[in-house]
Amino acid sequence: MLSASFSTMMTTTSSDSFLSLRPSICSTFIQTLSTYGYIPRANTQMSLTAENHSIPLSDGNCIPLLGLGTYGDPRTTTKGTALECVKLAIDVGYRHFDGALVYFNEHEVGRAIREKIADGTVRREDIFYCGKLWNTFHPPELVKLALERTLKALKLDYVDLYIIELPMAFKALEACVDAGLVKSLGVSNFNRRQLELLLNKPGLKYKPVECHPYFTQPKLLEYCRQNDIVIVGYCPIGSSRDASWVNVKCPPLLEDELLVSIGKKYNKSAAQVALRFNVQRGVVVIPKSFNPERIKHNFQIFDFSLTDEEMKAVEALNKNIRFVELLIDRNVLQIRGNRVTERLVRGLLMQPDRSEHGHTGDMESQSKLEPPNGHSRPLDIVPSTEEKMTDRGQWGNKIEFVLSVAGEIIGLGNVWRFPYLCYKNGGGAFFIPYLIFLFACGIPVFLLETALGQYTSEGGITCWRKICPLFEGVGYATQVIVALLNIYYIIVLAWAIFYLSNSFTWDLPWASCNNTWNTSIDDIGALNWDLAICLAIAWVICYFCIWKGVKSTGKVVYFTATFPYAMLLILLIRGVTLPGASRGIYFYLYPDLGRLSDPQVWMDAGTQICFSYAICIGCLTALGSYNKYNNNCYKDCLYLCFLNSGTSFVAGFAIFSILGFMSYEQNIPISEVAESGPGLAFIAYPRAVSMMPFSPLWACCFFIMIVFLGLDSEFVCVESLVTAMVDMYPSTFRRKHRRELFILGVAVVSFLLGLLMLTEGGMYIFQLFDYYAASGMCLLFVAVFETVCIAWIYGADRFYDNIEDMIGYRPSPVIKYCWLFFTPATCLGTFAFALIKYSPLKYNNEYVYPWWGYGIGWILALSSMLCVPVCVALKLYYTPGTLRERLVFLTTPSTELPKTRKEQEKLLAIFAADGDSLHQKAPPTKDGYFPVDEKDSHC
Repeated sequence: MLSASFSTMMTTTSSDSFLSLRPSICSTFIQTLSTYGYIPRANTQMSLTAENHSIPLSDGNCIPLLGLGTYGDPRTTTKGTALECVKLAIDVGYRHFDGALVYFNEHEVGRAIREKIADGTVRREDIFYCGKLWNTFHPPELVKLALERTLKALKLDYVDLYIIELPMAFKALEACVDAGLVKSLGVSNFNRRQLELLLNKPGLKYKPVECHPYFTQPKLLEYCRQNDIVIVGYCPIGSSRDASWVNVKCPPLLEDELLVSIGKKYNKSAAQVALRFNVQRGVVVIPKSFNPERIKHNFQIFDFSLTDEEMKAVEALNKNIRFVELLIDRNVLQIRGNRVTERLVRGLLMQPDRSEHGHTGDMESQSKLEPPNGHSRPLDIVPSTEEKMTDRGQWGNKIEFVLSVAGEIIGLGNVWRFPYLCYKNGGGAFFIPYLIFLFACGIPVFLLETALGQYTSEGGITCWRKICPLFEGVGYATQVIVALLNIYYIIVLAWAIFYLSNSFTWDLPWASCNNTWNTSIDDIGALNWDLAICLAIAWVICYFCIWKGVKSTGKVVYFTATFPYAMLLILLIRGVTLPGASRGIYFYLYPDLGRLSDPQVWMDAGTQICFSYAICIGCLTALGSYNKYNNNCYKDCLYLCFLNSGTSFVAGFAIFSILGFMSYEQNIPISEVAESGPGLAFIAYPRAVSMMPFSPLWACCFFIMIVFLGLDSEFVCVESLVTAMVDMYPSTFRRKHRRELFILGVAVVSFLLGLLMLTEGGMYIFQLFDYYAASGMCLLFVAVFETVCIAWIYGADRFYDNIEDMIGYRPSPVIKYCWLFFTPATCLGTFAFALIKYSPLKYNNEYVYPWWGYGIGWILALSSMLCVPVCVALKLYYTPGTLRERLVFLTTPSTELPKTRKEQEKLLAIFAADGDSLHQKAPPTKDGYFPVDEKDSHC
């Protein structure tokens, strides 16, 4: 089987061709994929020997017909392997070596060559080294840097051949030729039609073609013969069976009966026959192997020759099938837009030298260049004198992502808010509006934000900037909300730590009112230092959970996201076995269908979905951005949404069973003991626990659960804010220790602001933040613009194409119609109702805030909501052009976004030759490979 890429070399003397090459300086090399074909040349091949098997080029250089490919997967190839194998190859007789900077072993190849030069085995002019410019490094300002980096790794003065894939880099490389850094230049991946354009026209692009004994391309090969093109074949024996880019169902070349029978005649292997077949017709072959015996074996092809009849018989092996699938286009070429993205042009050239005394492994770097996600996110490139930018990172596995999202969405609202709302709004009847909002708003927006992060690999602001610059303000709004949330949400964690620390006593302190802290809160008063210490502890824990990004967060959530379920199960079992538990459960679930006529019930259901599912605060986008590109985010979202709602439902049994016990013990209606918000968790429930046997045990279980429920929700919110800022300013924050310092700064500032809520009157401030800063009104407002932006401006169908490209299939069309109609309509209607029915906050339903208190509240609310219209206005004002031109420009997605398979194929087809196709139209044979019709077989 033939499974690797090939290149052809075209010599030219045309002074007016596109390349404008001077024959005395360089030749042109044109690379194709898996290229084979019988092109009779001068009879020099028949006199080839192990000592002299080079063919001349028009620029005076010579290229050996047999070379050694030096690529080895850095994740599986041990240090020093390339060094020893290249030294062995030189001793065997190899003089041609094929490498690349992105192989991460050029330092070893260069060292081997230098050592063999030093010991007198070869001279430098005897060695032919071919390097490659990685296809994303073609901007002219990067070309010389890349070549210099190769020479620095090799520690050689020049390379013999340097191959590029786009003509845009040629002028920069001609300067490198003049400087003596490279002898011969080349372009790669051009078919027959593109070769014609190459000789006559500027501005062309490329598309890989395939040609081998099982898929011959007569027109292309005839053109090569007429224009004196030498074909260079990489991996010509086709021994690779890498399913990521090779159709492994195609028949292996080395098992071909004809090749095996010819090999027996000459006492040779099928691999040696295949190699000899190529060199005998003037095709340069580059078999790749780090096996010492195979290196020697592959070189033993100069002591026999094939007859004309045998050459024709091998050529007749054409089966019109493709070995190399289009996966190679996605995994290697990665055409991602009309210009090279910033991510593609920072960092590789600053990778540390892999000298013989330095680091050589760098498995992570290679994995970044070849991710298994269908869209490369290559290493960045900056000059080597600059400080290295750290990698953005990804989840170690799917479980880390799922647990992180679960920890974020399953929090205190599931315990203290949902059960109370269910009881308050008609018991079981409340599930009707709740489920409607769940399917019409919760799940669609949940998937939208998660998929958006996974598709763009960006945080909560830059993702919207790339999808639709006009609505970048949506991203700012989410981050303002989450920044305010980070300040006050962790206060609950401080309370829980304080209560937990006081639970380790037989007489729980809150069982009576004879305590020093039972004072008035009519004014701010003094700071409660005990709570301040608890808040500091909470921030320290939170900091170390996320200070290393997803590497630390992904490990912490294994415990923080699962342990609360153990506590919840314990409390549930204990609660339902208490006397009076049935009374509490009855009040929790008893359906009162008459409550459905109250619009407030529907608004409570909508705001609970927004709160509970953590939508519109940027957290889901940030978490999704660390996924692999092909992660099935659709299935993950469905499972997580049902898990969240199921947890809320079960938590209601744990809470109301114990409140029922309290009502039973005190013989008072349950309505007098059930409270919402912090009162439920820190007043009603602790009071009920204090009445139970072994109350310290149950108090510890409850507050440990509260601590862990709040902890992962808090540190994920902080991570969301940090991710958004780091992605906005990567050159600033993605440096050594800067991210950690930025997180520390966020923690310190949030801690200092949070101290205001730990004073004697701090609960007033806490309630202002809870009621206005991250209220349902703000979240619903953002949700409207999110869905309108994606569904109507970016395009629901286009976003479905993106999701299909990531997960392999299209989600249910119901979700698309929700984005288009139901979600924005539902959110807008609920938002309007919230404005119409707005009533100012009253603390404990009694205390009325002063006018300036409500003013602060509305400033908190508008600080996020105004981001959207203000950003739209500023974008329109500062963007040049007519209004129509501005709108078109500001609603056009960034070209840096990943291209789907369909978009890539369109781009690759731009310069396709007549009849050449990117698709295999014929159905597969019973053996699983795709035959190609006669038209497609002609380039």
